[in-house]
Order: sequence, then structure tokens, then C-alpha cells
Amino acid sequence: MAKLGGGFLLLLVLAALLPVPGFGAVKRYVPATPEQIETELLDRINQERERLGRKPLSPHPLLQEIARSHSAKMAAEGNLSHFFPGWPSPVDKLRQGNACFLTHAENIASSPTPFAEFIHAALMDSILHRINILDGRMLQAGIGVCQAGNHYYVSEEFAAIIDCPSPDKVMALIENDLCRWYRGEFNSMPVILVEARSMANVSAQQFLINNPIAFEPFAERKMHGITVCFNEIETILAELKKEIKSGGIKAMAVGVAWGRNMSFPGGAYSVSLLLFE
Repeated sequence: MAKLGGGFLLLLVLAALLPVPGFGAVKRYVPATPEQIETELLDRINQERERLGRKPLSPHPLLQEIARSHSAKMAAEGNLSHFFPGWPSPVDKLRQGNACFLTHAENIASSPTPFAEFIHAALMDSILHRINILDGRMLQAGIGVCQAGNHYYVSEEFAAIIDCPSPDKVMALIENDLCRWYRGEFNSMPVILVEARSMANVSAQQFLINNPIAFEPFAERKMHGITVCFNEIETILAELKKEIKSGGIKAMAVGVAWGRNMSFPGGAYSVSLLLFE
């Protein structure tokens, strides 16, 4: 059989793209753009979550910025990695963006094709990536895709970013909740010692930087206290109520500080409760 010459092959290609009577023009394949891949990946993630009765993830601009930046870094380095020397981590970037968050996770992938269906299937086949995709604690996501030649680098950032009320608002919330609870439990109402709030605030701030104030020296004044550090107000209230469950106090003061430390990179409230018998 004779080999096809270059000119004849070109005619065959052109003929394939010409309209065919009764069939219309043959459609040319157009690869998905990185933005289209990002959108489809988030849609597929939320479909998986909805099948399990979990809330869909909302797109978040900061997370998408982090994801796109990380994918661009992987493309520039030609390497699939969560960490690069001198390159800030996603948690660092969340902190730089002044985000208050409860948790964070990251999936990364690379693909020789722009098909979101295949990229998503490969991530779901990996147990650790699947856990991140289906994690019920997560509230938002950002997807970043970067094309380098015929290769695609993908980053999926997941987080639970929350609103953080000011320490003054949290202090008022805690005082009101504790007073209502105390009255219901012990049929009396403790006095709020406004003048002792400054001491409580100092205690909360010191605890946040791992330099807690010892309350033992104040025991002779019939005063004791507790300081806790958590990023959820409900947990803080539960711990404070344990301290005063026996009742018998006449007054109290609450101090609140907010900040980040090794235990809570996403931010947490440090709360000191001073109790006066």
C-alpha cells in the first residue's frame, strides 16, 4: 500500500472539517480553560458532599487566591508539592489575609489532561484527598488551576472561615450568658465587677502568650479564677460553667483577648473568669 503523501493527508484533514450534507460542520475540540476546570471541580466536590448529606462548600475569594498562587508556584517549579523553601504555606497566607478560621486542608494534583472529571476521580480515589473533600467541618473552598504547556497543576483549598466578634462583644456575650445560667441554676444573680475587668483582661492576654497568671495568691481574698483558650464560644462557656457549677459566688469579672498561637493558628479567644465569694 502506498504511503499517504503530506499534500493528500492535508486534503483529508480539510475535508473532515468541511460541512457534510445532512450532518452540519464537524465541531472542533476546544480544551477547557483553567477557570472552567476550577468551576467544574468545585461543582463535582459539592455533588459528592450533597450525596452524603453534607453542606456544599461556598467559593471563597481568599482561598481561591491562595489556590491559584500555589498552583502557579508548582507550575513554575515543575514540581507537585505542598511546601517550597521560602514559600508561605496556605495557613500563613490565611493569617496574612487576617482570616479567622477553625480548620484548613489542602489537596494538590497534576494532570496531563484538562478534564475535571478525571482529575476529580483521581483525588477521590485517594483516601486522604477524599477525606478533605468530604470533611463536614469545612465551610468554604477555593480551587486554583495553572496550565504549564500541556500539563495542569491543581490546588484545592478547604477551610472553615468564621466571623470573629471583637473581644468586647465576646466579653458581653459571656457575661450575659453566665448570669442567665447562674440565675437559673442557683436562683441568684452575681454582681459584675467592672473594676476587675482590667485584671481579667491582663490574665487573658498573658495566657494567650503562654505566660499565665497564677490565681493562688488571691485565694486569701476569697477570689479564684480560670482561664481557657478556644476558638468556639460554646466550648468556652461550657468550660467556665464547670468552674462555677458549685455556686456560692457573689461577684465575677470576665476578660477576653483574641490572638493566634501554635495551638490555634486560625485565631482563638483567651477568656479569664474571676470569681469572688
